[in-house]
Amino acid sequence: MRKKKQKIEIGSMDVVAFTNLGNYQLMLNFADKTSRIINFNEVFAQLEGDYVKWQKLPNFNKVQIENGNLIWGKNADVIFTLESIYTGNVEKVKLY
Repeated sequence: MRKKKQKIEIGSMDVVAFTNLGNYQLMLNFADKTSRIINFNEVFAQLEGDYVKWQKLPNFNKVQIENGNLIWGKNADVIFTLESIYTGNVEKVKLY
């Protein structure tokens, strides 16, 4: 028996709030009333070059919500796709 793939509406994946749990962990609250704890430690440890500054905990803690997504930096230097955050699969990061 095949599992049906759950269709997720884009707006339901929006991050509406988060709680910083410390040590690179955030509890995220989504528009569809679900929540998830994500540990960003491993993915931020992979950052290189100009992005290494985001590995420092005080800089990581500057995370903000913009347009339903988590961003780090004034110009969204570090950002993840909404789907990756919603599913907890944050192995890949977009760098700008």
